[in-house]
Amino acid sequence: MRFKNLTIILTLTCLSLVALAGLVILPITGNCELFKHGRYYFNDNTATNFMVTEDSKGASWQIYAYIDAKGVSASISPDEYNVSHFTKNRKFTGTGLVTTFRDNYTWYHDLLSGTPFISFVCNNFSMDPSLSCLGHEAPGEINTNHPASPYYNGEDTALILDIQMSKVVKHICRARKRESREHLTVTLEKGDPIVGKGSKFRVGSTTYVAINESVKATVHIFTVVQQGGVNASVEFNKEANSSAHVDIFDFEGFSESGSVWYNAP
Repeated sequence: MRFKNLTIILTLTCLSLVALAGLVILPITGNCELFKHGRYYFNDNTATNFMVTEDSKGASWQIYAYIDAKGVSASISPDEYNVSHFTKNRKFTGTGLVTTFRDNYTWYHDLLSGTPFISFVCNNFSMDPSLSCLGHEAPGEINTNHPASPYYNGEDTALILDIQMSKVVKHICRARKRESREHLTVTLEKGDPIVGKGSKFRVGSTTYVAINESVKATVHIFTVVQQGGVNASVEFNKEANSSAHVDIFDFEGFSESGSVWYNAP
């Protein structure tokens, strides 16, 4: 029977699943630059995603969560949003717990031909079903990164986005091609001498005329040096009930939870 052994076990494993029909947005305070993009449902409400964007100066990031009951998968991933907003190194952290579940179910086949049947057909033969059908219990499966669960998959729970600054000396000149009037910003080699206003210089095979004197300046470049999310998945079977859960994630003070469900026909 469906929803017996594993369903009971799942209920008792302290996974802290939030069995919501939708996703609950918890109150946010203290940052008017935080944008909640709402939640969007797919595949007859068996899948949903949600996204949050932080667009403050020096703290620009985005976090995206996706749960799919048919997938059967759940994931949370942080990403940079606008690195031009940064003025110094920043490391953003959080915790994400995800769980996916496929229930056990019974399938039947004809003892002589091996032809599979659903239970309704098999149990409504005119002859004794025990003489014509054989039932098999297909096991369920749980995958979770919840450390308190007996099904813990050993995966990390950390959400990380580490953005670091590097300094680069750039040598640039406002110039035009010799045969053109269009003004361009041209990059020279760092070790090249300063080019005076009105002087001709070459970069590769192209000759330019300097509009202004070239300058050497230190430029701060921000790059993502570490990026880590969480995910969990199990194999889908259309004959089995399944679900996917963001048990909870907390990233830089923003918290969210949600669940979606698939009920087998």
